[in-house]
Amino acid sequence: MLSFRKETDYALQFMQYLAKDITRTHSLKKFAIESGISFYFLQKIARKLAKARLISAVQGVNGGYRIEVNPKKLTLYRVIEVMEEGVRLLPCVGKMKYECKKGRSCEIKKIMAQLNVEISKVLQRINII
Repeated sequence: MLSFRKETDYALQFMQYLAKDITRTHSLKKFAIESGISFYFLQKIARKLAKARLISAVQGVNGGYRIEVNPKKLTLYRVIEVMEEGVRLLPCVGKMKYECKKGRSCEIKKIMAQLNVEISKVLQRINII
């Protein structure tokens, strides 16, 4: 079964939350309480999203997080790519440096690479809002 990590699911939820009101900063603690997701786990997720420049942290009394990209142009692919370190069906398909024993003669790798491209195209067409 094709699945993404829980971390990616939570990142997508957090990005949707931020995208609903881009005019202000949002409390990570408040989102953690509302969503029932661990605050500490969300901190880890927010660091990855900030490092990728999808969100930024604002310090101070009215601090929190804000989205740094146009939510209407932010795709599932971009968030998944950040959280999963690429979109790939097998370790040997995609951006990872992994070589199997069969190398280029592996027929499954060719098929999975083609499928990986098609899935990536679909994810690039779907915006988070």
